[in-house]
This record gives sequence, C-alpha cells and structure tokens, in this order.
Amino acid sequence: MLAASLHSQENLLYNAEYGVIICRDCSYAIQRSALSSHLLRHKIYRTKRQHLLETFGKLALCEPEDVQAPLPNAPPIEGLTVIDGLKCTISGCGKLCASEKRMRRHRSECHGSPATECNMEHWENVKMQTFFRGTKIRYFEVNISVSKDRSSNINLNLAQPGTDRNIRENQGRDSKRLKSRSVQRPLLPSPPTVTPLDLNMEILSYLHHYTTLTSPTLPNPSPTYWNTEAITLALQHRWLMCGLLTLSAYHLSTLADNEATKHTHNTRASQLYNEFITGKQDLDEMETPGSVTSEDNTNEATNIRTLSQQIALLLNLTRWPPQSPPTTPKPNSLHNLLKLIHELSQQSSQTTSEPNRNVTSTPKTPTPTPPSPSPSDFIKRLRTLPPRIGKTLGRPPPTMMDQALTSISAISMLVDCILPLAPDPPAHSPATSDPTPENLWRAMSSFTCEVLEEFYGFLERGDVVPVIVAAHWVVLVRWARDVGFWVLSGALEDVEREMRGWVEGEGKDVKGLVEGVLI
Repeated sequence: MLAASLHSQENLLYNAEYGVIICRDCSYAIQRSALSSHLLRHKIYRTKRQHLLETFGKLALCEPEDVQAPLPNAPPIEGLTVIDGLKCTISGCGKLCASEKRMRRHRSECHGSPATECNMEHWENVKMQTFFRGTKIRYFEVNISVSKDRSSNINLNLAQPGTDRNIRENQGRDSKRLKSRSVQRPLLPSPPTVTPLDLNMEILSYLHHYTTLTSPTLPNPSPTYWNTEAITLALQHRWLMCGLLTLSAYHLSTLADNEATKHTHNTRASQLYNEFITGKQDLDEMETPGSVTSEDNTNEATNIRTLSQQIALLLNLTRWPPQSPPTTPKPNSLHNLLKLIHELSQQSSQTTSEPNRNVTSTPKTPTPTPPSPSPSDFIKRLRTLPPRIGKTLGRPPPTMMDQALTSISAISMLVDCILPLAPDPPAHSPATSDPTPENLWRAMSSFTCEVLEEFYGFLERGDVVPVIVAAHWVVLVRWARDVGFWVLSGALEDVEREMRGWVEGEGKDVKGLVEGVLI
C-alpha cells in the first residue's frame, strides 16, 4: 500500500492503491466533491486549503462507486476504524452487517429465512471497515492479525521538498494498478448454474427494455420520474441501477412465451435483486437521516431513500410470494396488498405536491380492455351493498357498531374513488371521466389512503363485513392490472385465490355478497 501524509499534522492520508484520501481524525475517506468543505470543517483556511486542493488535483482519486474493496483477509486499511461485524455464512453470499438486526433482515429478505429462526449459527463474527460513510457506506472484511504493510509509505509533508515529484512518480504506477483491479471486477456475482453476465450486451439490453417498455408501465409520481429522475440517480449508484434492471428482468419474464426464457430472466432478476437489496440495506444501516455526513448532499440523500423505497415496494409486488390456501379465517394477503399499495402511494406523494393524485403513468398495452364490470355498473352495485349486507347478515350488535359504521364509510369512499371513471362524473369530482390507466391506478390507490385506519384493523382481524368491502376493492386492482400495470399480477392472483378459499369457508350467504366480484 502506498500511503502519503498530506498535512503537517498528518491527519490526511492519501492511499494510492485504492485512490482515496482518508481523514485520520474522522476515520473515513473523503469524497472528491467534499474535499474543500472537509478542510474548512477542520479549520484549514484559505492559503493552506488552496495549496492542499492543488495537491489533491494531482492525485489519482476514485469516486466511491469505483473504489475496489480489498480482498478478504487483507490487513486493515490505515486510517479507517475497524469495527465488529457479522458475515452471512450462506455459500456464495458473504454479506456483511453491522448488527444482528440487519443480518436477520438480510437472511429473511435475501435467503427466505424467517427472522425469528435466524441465530448465531447462520453468521460469523468478523472485523470490517468502510471507506465512506452516509449513502456511500460499503463494508469489507479485514484480518487484524495481519500486520499493516508500511514499507511503501512515504511522508509527503507540505514543508518537505520533492512533494510534487513524489506524487508524480507514484501516481502513474498506482493508477495502472487501479485500472488493472477495476477490469477484473465482475458487474454482478453469478450463481454457478448460470453463465456469466455479458457486460456489453445483456445488461444493456435490460437497460434498453427498462427505458423503452418497463418504465412507462410503472406508477409515476411525475411524467418523467422513472425514465429521467430515477435513471439519473441510478447512473450514480450501481445498486439503484440494479433495482431498475431487476424490474426490467421481471417484466421480460412476464412477457416470455416459454418457460426456458422465463427462467433465464427470473434468474437474472434474482441476481440483480440481491445487489439492489444489499445496497439498500447498507443505506438503512444509518440510524437516522441526520447521520449522513455533511459532505453528502441532503436533497440527494432524500431522493435516494425515496427511490430505493419505491423500487423495493414495486419489487415486493413483483416478487409476491405464492401462498397456500388459508388455514385460518383471515385473508392475510388482502390486508397485506392494501397496506403495500398504501405505502407505495405515500412514498410517491413525497415527490409530488398533490398527495394521492400521484400517478401519471400510461402503460403501453396493445388494446386496453374496457373495465369489467363498467365503473357505472360497479358504482350501482356498491350503493346497494350496505342494504344487501344488512339483509343477509342481519343488524350488527351494539358491540360491532363501530365496525359496521367504518365499513359503510369505506364503501362510500370506494364509490368516491370510482366516480371519476364513470361517463358522467359529478361536478365535485376531477374532470377525468375516462378509465385511462393513470385514472384506474389513482382510483385503486386513493382508496388505500382515504379509508379509515380502523378499517385496516378490522380487516387484519378477519371481520366478515370489512373483508367483503375489501373484496370489492380488488375489482379496481384487476382493472389496473388489465390496462398494463403488470406489477400487480402475482399479488392479484394470490389474493383472489385466497379470497375464494375464504368465501367457501364462510358459506353461501357471504358467497352471494361477493358473487361476480372474484374471478
């Protein structure tokens, strides 16, 4: 390792092997764009700061995403804090986490292990470091029993003659070493059963599919969000790009006309997803947004968090796990889908000034099928639902009056959400009397935001009337799926299958109330 002190007090260290400048006082590397502000924070003023910045300009510095992590069992990097960490023991994984909580979540999300069943047998204790903090945090394992190599360290004290010459002499040699290391790094880890990724064509094909076909099918906070703002951030953060490419791969899988092609895209999607979720978990390692260091742009950090959460929620829809027919009277998938759509809508509203009016996407479908039943007919059905429930199930006892009133309120809200889709919407409704894709998604998602919180509680408990109301909301999910929102397909299929099992268990009276709603 070539390390060079750049300040007379030796609190700045240039590591030429990795192309970073490390602050000894802060114990992390400084991004190129934050060098000036970092020096000012350490009270290095004007003349001396300008001299240092001129010196930095002669160094080969890497951007955070281009810094190559040391190989496992390498000695600690001088100037960086060594911390206790955990390493996943799944073959081929090796994920590093700073806490048991993060490791349990990793095992659950990436390997399907229930968090409650994860214990110390599923990971091992390691020592680790990270070059950067904030949104650029990325851990790597180190071996503290291996002594640091100081043989190539040189002191580049500002007062020492030959500083510039030493930099020039070592810069060429070490930049070549950096280039040779970067060429050897694969874009993504490949499982043994899958051929290595074609860096030049396959990933580009997924990106092309995303920009041309996938992005228009995603619920958008703004017309340019997924195809401009998201791409701009993803080009700066590899793991975010993997998230967008995961959506593209799953989209291609739904379009595949044979099982072999579908399997290939699903395999690539899983591979890309693992890198995305690892990056997101690293971002979540920060306890609070305020822990982002001052050199990180606050707005960018917020945008990264919002985008990563939206991608994760869409992938939760896309990767919706198939479940067996319910063994309990509670239709859990229905409740989970409502909550997920609600959370996605809330995340989208953070990027627009009109909460719950947050979708301007127009999925590309050959010939959109008119909603069935039609919005007008479905509104008529919903308006007759309360008396039909009363006639079939009887008057609710006083102890269940809150549930009954909450359910009636939910039916009214569902009608209000559908009214703009009818041919002649009332004057107080938005002037969108057209079941376009964006209006269909808006109707579906608005209900999840406007319904009372108590409704979710009754639904989670499995109470009959709230479940009947929510089953009618599923019709809106089907409408949105049918006009091109493919991300809903797996979840919708699972919810409808679960609901059919629930209805059979409840008997013919309940079956009559949802007849024609479930397919």
